[in-house]
Amino acid sequence: MIRLLLTLSLAAPVSAQIPDEFTNLLVFPKDIERGELIGAMRNFSFGLGVRCEYCHEGGPSLDSIDFASDAKEAKKTARRMLTMVRTINDDHLSSIDRPDRLTVQCATCHHGVSRPESLESILRRELDASGLEGAMKRYRELRADYYGSFSYDFSDGPLNRVGESLMRSGQVELAIDVLELNAEYHESSAWLMGLLGEAHLANGDRDAARRSFERVLEINPDSASASKALESLREN
Repeated sequence: MIRLLLTLSLAAPVSAQIPDEFTNLLVFPKDIERGELIGAMRNFSFGLGVRCEYCHEGGPSLDSIDFASDAKEAKKTARRMLTMVRTINDDHLSSIDRPDRLTVQCATCHHGVSRPESLESILRRELDASGLEGAMKRYRELRADYYGSFSYDFSDGPLNRVGESLMRSGQVELAIDVLELNAEYHESSAWLMGLLGEAHLANGDRDAARRSFERVLEINPDSASASKALESLREN
């Protein structure tokens, strides 16, 4: 299930719980209009997939939040991020001469999660910390929670790249396990099946390698690399 992002409704009962005047504004203009500031907060909520209390002291109801408090480190980080985004947009992207000027927003990097990190990076860290079982568990959890959203890349790419990296470092059996996990979801990926063929061959399993390369040709009959690998297996 895709995690639902809590947003601040602009309906009267909720708006009534948000202060009419704002204090301790260090990044936003002190005379910013109420609706504009609320809209910016909504964008944070969407962009990071968090609730108001992620940055603000108190919660979960809006009337119990101390919006002016600087007690949470996340609020200080948010200010630094806002300054960074403003610098990118005003000092760098604005100088690019193109009619459809692009701007950076929270969602540009965060994609609905509080920590903007690629799936590949998460899995590499889990492999180092918890081994294969922990990495597989984490992958399945993220896929169950976020598949269909724009938070993580669940194509064959991330696990393929992790598998390739493991092969290069000599961890062939672990690479095979990672690629087999990927095959549960992407059995029609010629790239994946080719990697499995290479991994099985490096592991000394010629029969499994042959089956993988044959699968590549089923998916892509024009694959020169798979044809060459199968020819080599027949000759040796």
